[in-house]
Amino acid sequence: GDLVRFWETLRYSFSVANTARLVPLTLASGVGYRDLRIIMDDTITLESSLGFHPNFGIDVQFAHDVVIDNVGVKRAVGPMISLRGVKGALLTRIRGSDGGSTTSGSDDPKSTEGAGGWSYGVSLTGLNQGIVVNGGHFERIRHAVTTGGFYSSLFNYGEPVSAIFANLVALGMKNAAFDTHQAGRDLVFDTCMAGDGLFAGFQIRSAETRIGGKSSARDMLGPAVWVRGSQSAGIAGDRCQITDFSAERTNLGISLGTDWTQYGAILDEGYDTLINGLRAIKTAGPAITTGRNGVARRSIYKNIDATDICQNTVNKAVVHIIDTNFTQDVFINDLNLISTDSKVEDLVKVDTADVLVHLRDVNGIGYTGARIVTVEPNKVDDGDTPLNPYFKSFGDDFLGYALDGSKWRTHKGSHASAAFPAAFAGEEGKCRLVTGADAAGTMATNGSELLAGQLWIPSRGTITSRFRVNASAISNLTLFVGFTDTAGALEMPFTMGSGNVLTSIATDAVGFLFDTAADTNNWWLVGVKADVDAVKQNTGSAPASGTWYWLDIIIAADGSAQFYINMQKVGVTMANAVSVSTPLFPVVAAFSRGAASRNIDVDMVTVQQDRFLLT
Repeated sequence: GDLVRFWETLRYSFSVANTARLVPLTLASGVGYRDLRIIMDDTITLESSLGFHPNFGIDVQFAHDVVIDNVGVKRAVGPMISLRGVKGALLTRIRGSDGGSTTSGSDDPKSTEGAGGWSYGVSLTGLNQGIVVNGGHFERIRHAVTTGGFYSSLFNYGEPVSAIFANLVALGMKNAAFDTHQAGRDLVFDTCMAGDGLFAGFQIRSAETRIGGKSSARDMLGPAVWVRGSQSAGIAGDRCQITDFSAERTNLGISLGTDWTQYGAILDEGYDTLINGLRAIKTAGPAITTGRNGVARRSIYKNIDATDICQNTVNKAVVHIIDTNFTQDVFINDLNLISTDSKVEDLVKVDTADVLVHLRDVNGIGYTGARIVTVEPNKVDDGDTPLNPYFKSFGDDFLGYALDGSKWRTHKGSHASAAFPAAFAGEEGKCRLVTGADAAGTMATNGSELLAGQLWIPSRGTITSRFRVNASAISNLTLFVGFTDTAGALEMPFTMGSGNVLTSIATDAVGFLFDTAADTNNWWLVGVKADVDAVKQNTGSAPASGTWYWLDIIIAADGSAQFYINMQKVGVTMANAVSVSTPLFPVVAAFSRGAASRNIDVDMVTVQQDRFLLT
C-alpha cells in the first residue's frame, strides 16, 4: 500500500499560460518496472501541487527507453500507468482492474454514472513517441487505453505520435474500452478486443488512427467503433482506417443518454474514413452509420459482411447515410448480407440529398426492401446494373430511333389523337404515350398502352422493377404503372371512381394507380389476385405535372409486393398482391378522362429476377 515514486530532477521554467515555451530538461534513461503488483487507495482523489499524482499507479515523466513488464495495478483512481514526455517505451504483460472514481457517481461496475472517474489502464498524455504496449488485460475500469486532450500546461503538452497497442483485452469497461482524445496521430490498435462494455468498443477522436489485426468488439451497449472527426472542438478523428474488424451484438441499448440501437456497429463521423473488412453479426442496428450530426466526408467501405443485423432498430439498412449537410462521396464495394430473419429492409439507405453514392458488388439475401433507397436518385452511381449471370434482366432506356418491337407491344384507343407509344427524340431518350382527346374519356377511345413482351412469374423468385415516368398534365387523367396479365389487347388494369372505389379490370395485376375520377387524387397502391382485390393503399402523395418520378415495385415469390416512390418506401407490404404462378407483363397505361390529350413520357424501364434454369 505504500506509494513509491521514481523521478530524475528536472530543470524547467513553468508558466500556467497556454503559450509556446522552451522547456529544457534531462530525460531519465532506462527507467523500468518488472514483476510488480500495486493495490491503490482509491480514497485518494487529489493531485499534489507539484504535479505528481498520488492516485496514479505508475507515473513516468520525461524519460526514454522505458520498460514496464508484468505489472498489475488495482483500484487506481487516476491512470494505472501514465506516460508523459516519454520517447521509446515497451509495456508488456500489463493488468489493471477495479478503478475508483473521482466523481459523485456510482462506482458500481454495472453503472454508467460517474463517467469522469473510474481510472484508465494506460494513459498517454502530452508528447509521447515510439510507445509499444503489447499484451494486457483490463477489467472494470473506464478505458483500457486513452490519450489526452490538447496541451494546456507543462505536464500536458504536445501529442502522442507513432504508438502501437497490440494484443489487449478490455472487459466490462465503464466507457469506451479503447479511447483516444483529440491529441494523437499515427496510433495503431492491433488485435485488441473489447467485450461486455457499458459504452463503445473503440472511440477514436485522434487523426490517422488505425484499427486492425482482427480487432473486435462484442456485447456492447454502444457502437463497436465510433470515429469522431471534422476538426471541431475536441474531436479530430479524420483519415482513420479500420481493417479486418468484427462486431457482434453491439449497439444493444442506452448508454450515456443515447439510444445506440438506431446507429451502426461502426458509427463514422470522420473525414476520409476507410473501412476495409468488417464482419457484423447480430448487431442491434445497421452495420455502418455515417453522417450523424452532419459530419462525414469521402468515406470508403469495402468488404462488408453482415449477418442477421438490425435486430432491434428503427433504421433497417446495412449502411445508413444520415443527416449529412454537405457534399459527401460514399464508396461501397463488396457488401454482402445474409438475413435469415428478414429484419433488414434495405442494403443502403440515404436520408440526405447531398451525397453521391457509388455502389459496386452490393448484394444480399433475405432483405425485404431495395438495394438502395435514396432521396436523390440522380446521385447514385450503381455499377451493379449490368447483367449478372445469376439474374435475368430486362430493360430499355429508349435510346434508339424507334421503339424496339422485339421488346414491346403497343396499343391505342380509337380517337384520332391517340397514338401508339413510340420513341421520342429528347435528352437521354424516352418513349412517349399520347392519349386521345375524346370527351367520353374512356380507355377504348383515349387509351395508350406500352407493354413489355417478356413474361415474369413471381414463383420463380423476387421480381425487382423500376419505372421512370412523367405526365404532361395530371388533370382528367388515369395512369397505371406496374404489371398486368394481359398483353394482347388494349386494357387499363385498374380504375378508381367516386368514393375511392377500385375497379380491377385485370385478373392479376399490381402497381401504382393515379385516377382523377377518384375522390382522392393521389398515387394509390393496388393489386388483384385471381380477381380478388388486395387492400388498396393511399400513399398520401400525388404526382405533379411535368415532374419525373421513379416508381419501384418489388414482387416477392409469395405474391406480396412492396412499393417505392423516388426510392423512398411507401405504404406497407401488400399481401396477396398477385397470383404467384401467373405470367406478368410490365406495363405503362394511360387515358385522358376529358377532351384534352395527355403525354406520358417513359425514360426507362428495368426488371430483374433470379435466373430460372430450365432443365
